[in-house]
Amino acid sequence: MNIAIRSFDHRFYPFIAFVVPIVMILVLWRIVPGSFQKNENEDYFFFYLPVAQNIVHGNGITLHGKIASEYPPGYPVLIAAVLFAAQTTHCNEEVLLRASIAFYLAITAVLIYFISLLLWNPRQALFVSLLWSCYPLVLWSAKQQNSELPFMVFLYGAFLCFLIGWRSAKNKKRYFFSGGILCGVSMLIRPIAIGVGVSMAVLILFWKRYRFRQRLVLGLLIIIGNLIAVIPWEVWMYQKTKEVLLLCRSRDAISMFDGLTFAVWNPEGYRKGVPVPADVRNFMKEIIPKYSDTISTKQVVGMAKTELIKHPSSIIKLLFIKAARSWYATNSNRFESLILVVQFFYLALMLLACRMFWKSRTDCRLPLAIGLVLLVYFWGMTVCVLSIVRYMVPVLGLMVIFFPALRAPGAFPPHRSR
Repeated sequence: MNIAIRSFDHRFYPFIAFVVPIVMILVLWRIVPGSFQKNENEDYFFFYLPVAQNIVHGNGITLHGKIASEYPPGYPVLIAAVLFAAQTTHCNEEVLLRASIAFYLAITAVLIYFISLLLWNPRQALFVSLLWSCYPLVLWSAKQQNSELPFMVFLYGAFLCFLIGWRSAKNKKRYFFSGGILCGVSMLIRPIAIGVGVSMAVLILFWKRYRFRQRLVLGLLIIIGNLIAVIPWEVWMYQKTKEVLLLCRSRDAISMFDGLTFAVWNPEGYRKGVPVPADVRNFMKEIIPKYSDTISTKQVVGMAKTELIKHPSSIIKLLFIKAARSWYATNSNRFESLILVVQFFYLALMLLACRMFWKSRTDCRLPLAIGLVLLVYFWGMTVCVLSIVRYMVPVLGLMVIFFPALRAPGAFPPHRSR
């Protein structure tokens, strides 16, 4: 009887994982002061929303009469779907847009539950999902429209496919191919994922669980899935612009320059300012008048090389500052001390959990290896541009799945391979 009740209860765990984050975000919207509920994502108002409106009005993926190539089309298309639903059902657009935020958040929590279920028992998997749903950085990112949440849906979906394929005796190729497609779709939402599929393929290639030929096939299926998702957009962009663009007409140069001058450059006027060493601040002040008028990726990289030769100690200090700020910094510099405290405990537990997982779960080291590779990848990409924690939040959700390794002995029944 007790076993039957337990089995019955487990069926409700995915529903609990879905409902709890919705309740959490509704509470957050209720208690957060009105001044903090303002959408601070300027790209949403100047790019994503206008492009989505043009799609709904039949003008295609355009902005101001031209092809909208500054960002990939994934997020505008998702917004357009919500706007179209509002138009069709005569519902309030703002209500449905808010509902979409809650929906994406809930789906990420459910995906984390099912990912964790491949490593832990149902209670532990639910614990991981609820822990993610209560993570302050996740909830704060969900207070407004941004591309992070839908991006996480496809990134976590890809991760789930990879793990199912790794655990599955059959249909292994299908899961890795599907994961590659989902990874490609995530690239069309946020270009920061451009190297995720390649990273996964390389890791699989060197993971000596299967014969080399099988590893090679699985890695190629990931890459092929990536290309199938991305090539239609690439071909369409080339037809419209006669240029070969990698996902979009990148704004990385601006973000890279911003990352080199964040302590003194404040073009929008909303930054509070952060303390940096005097030589680093002087370096930032020197390069602004030289390079701020005409910014290109090639120019920023060339400038960084030149300045590294002229001011090596300043550049090295700045690099370490950016690497550290990736874990707690914000674009406006607000709440950084509070975030630092939260992140200190989270990261300490994360590192301890990873260490214990690696030692105790020798049969499941591949998921941890994937998580660590993605963590280093996102960290490196964040250091290259404006180093803020917002860019790290998606991958931190994948690392929370290892937290049950911290459990007290005997707290949960041991995991059994399927």
